[in-house]
Amino acid sequence: MKRVILLTVALLFAATMAYAECSNCKGAKAKMNEGSVQEKAAKMTERLGLTQEQADEVKALITEKAEKKKAVMEECRAKKESIAEEYSAKIKALLTDDQKVKYDEWKAEKEEAVQERKAMKKEKMMKKGR
Repeated sequence: MKRVILLTVALLFAATMAYAECSNCKGAKAKMNEGSVQEKAAKMTERLGLTQEQADEVKALITEKAEKKKAVMEECRAKKESIAEEYSAKIKALLTDDQKVKYDEWKAEKEEAVQERKAMKKEKMMKKGR
């Protein structure tokens, strides 16, 4: 039982470390679409007095930045999932068949709760008109 607890703590620690390594992923969630690129470039053009050539270059740089941030976010997500899967397998290796069934059920419940929270958050944002 102590081994299961220790491995669970290790799993949580590893997941926390992976999240900390990719702490910038949070900020990369905002989707940069063509409209927001145009809006940001227009604000910069007005505020800084950019020429049309400069504004065009700024638009390209904003788009490039958004694409790079998205790639980093996807890489972080993949790393976190890989770590979680690795430690889940290690924990399951310690469990009996009955415990493995309970563990899988528990994980499924947690995933369902996460999906429900995401749906509620999305619904809340839709109501706000975002």
